[in-house]
Amino acid sequence: MILLSVDFENLHQILRNLYTEMMPLCRNMAGVAKGIAGLGALFMSPRGSGSRSPAPNR
Repeated sequence: MILLSVDFENLHQILRNLYTEMMPLCRNMAGVAKGIAGLGALFMSPRGSGSRSPAPNR
């Protein structure tokens, strides 16, 4: 049986570096996603507040 020893400090540092390198690259994509989510919330909120269209089956 092989025991795996993981240095969690090293793993944490790797993930932190990956985050700081990748966030500037995906900042525009995150902004577009927030805009699409906002439009979806804007158009779906009247549907759930008693409009004439039926609620979806759950």
